[in-house]
Amino acid sequence: MGAESVTIPSVLIGTLNGTTQTREFTKDGAHAMYRIIGADGQQYGPVSADQMRQWIAEGRINAQTMALRAGDTQWQPVSAFPELVNASPHAQHNVETSKPAVQKFNIFAILGLVAGCISFVGSPASFCCFCIGILSPLVGVVGIVLSIIGLVQINQNSATQKGKGLAIGGLLVSILAVLISIAYFIFLIKVGELNSL
Repeated sequence: MGAESVTIPSVLIGTLNGTTQTREFTKDGAHAMYRIIGADGQQYGPVSADQMRQWIAEGRINAQTMALRAGDTQWQPVSAFPELVNASPHAQHNVETSKPAVQKFNIFAILGLVAGCISFVGSPASFCCFCIGILSPLVGVVGIVLSIIGLVQINQNSATQKGKGLAIGGLLVSILAVLISIAYFIFLIKVGELNSL
């Protein structure tokens, strides 16, 4: 089964007696050429398999970098090309270890939910104790701020952070707790007005 030959006229290998020299590159052989989509979304290439392996070794591209081999019609991750990752143990190690970052829960989302729950639980108690009545809305405001910070950070770093549901839950519970505390203070004001009559 012979390799399909693909001519890439844009690849210049030198000049001989004033004549531009190009080379035919095979789709499946050692002379295949590749294009990649960089982290900036731009296309680069064509480059040789050797250049691709060098970029892998340098960490400039990884297993998820999208590449298009000459003659192919579909972009694929670099890890789909065995000729790139199997030829060099160092390159194979770099591609195998270049896994997506593990998502971790955003600490502000967690703290926002905790503050919101504390404030919410303290809201009914504020009807019995004036000190709790003062602290509950303050903790609720802290919960709102922490939850908003968490949401912003998660939206900016969605590849490495998770917990959007926690942040939204913390925001809603904190808002509800603050509203209950406001209702409590309005109630106190009205009771005070009635007593003064």
